Amino acid sequence: MPPVQAVVFDLDGTLLDSLADIAEAANRSLKQAGFPHHPPGQYAIFVGNGMRTMVERIIPSDSLDKDTVEAVLAGVRRHYARNWRNHTRPYPGIAPLISGLHRRGTHLAVLSNKPREFLEKQVQWFFPDNPFSAVVGAEKETPLKPDPTALLKLIKTMDCLPQNTLMVGDTAVDIHTAHAAGAVAAGVLWGFRSQEELESAGAEILVGFPAELLSFIDRAECGCPTRHRNR
Repeated sequence: MPPVQAVVFDLDGTLLDSLADIAEAANRSLKQAGFPHHPPGQYAIFVGNGMRTMVERIIPSDSLDKDTVEAVLAGVRRHYARNWRNHTRPYPGIAPLISGLHRRGTHLAVLSNKPREFLEKQVQWFFPDNPFSAVVGAEKETPLKPDPTALLKLIKTMDCLPQNTLMVGDTAVDIHTAHAAGAVAAGVLWGFRSQEELESAGAEILVGFPAELLSFIDRAECGCPTRHRNR
C-alpha cells in the first residue's frame, strides 16, 4: 500500500460510541408518535445511511408515509439536540490515535451522514483541539455516503490523492464510499457492524483497536509489508 497522506474518519461507531444517545432520542420520538420503541442495540443496524433513513427503518411499515416520517424525524432532531452528549464518548484509544496521526503530519478529516449541525457540535465537544482539516456532515447540497462526492472533495481540499487516502469506518457504507472514490478502505471492529459485513464489502484493512490502525499506517509509510487482520 502507498504511504498514507490523509485519513478520513466516519464518526458514529468509529470515533464515537454514540448508539445509546441516538437510540434514546429516536425511541422518545417514536413514543410521542404512538409507536413501539426498539431495543437500543438494534439501532446498530438502523443507523449509517443518514437520519431520515434511520427514521424510515424504525417506523412500522404500515405507518410509513411522508407526514409520519417528517413528524418522527423532527422529534428525533429535537430530542437529540438535548441528549447527544449524555452517554456518548470517544472509543478507548481514539484520542491517542488522533494525536499520533496529527503529530505525524497526516491530514485528518471527518465525513459522516449525520446532520451537519450535530456533527460539528460533537467534534468540537469531544475533540476540542480540533486536529481535523475539515468536518463534513449531511446537508441538502451534498449527497450522502456511499456517494463519493464529499470524499473526493475532501481529498482535493487536503491536496492529497485518493490512493494515498484512508477512509476509516464501521459499516459497508464507509467501505463502498472509499472504493467509489478510489481510496483505501479500513474497517474498524469496535463499531456498530460486524466483521462479516466489512469483509463482504471488501475492506482492504480490518483493525480491532485504534493503535493497530496507527501501526498499519506507520508500516505503509516505511514501505514495510502490511498485514491485514483475518484477510
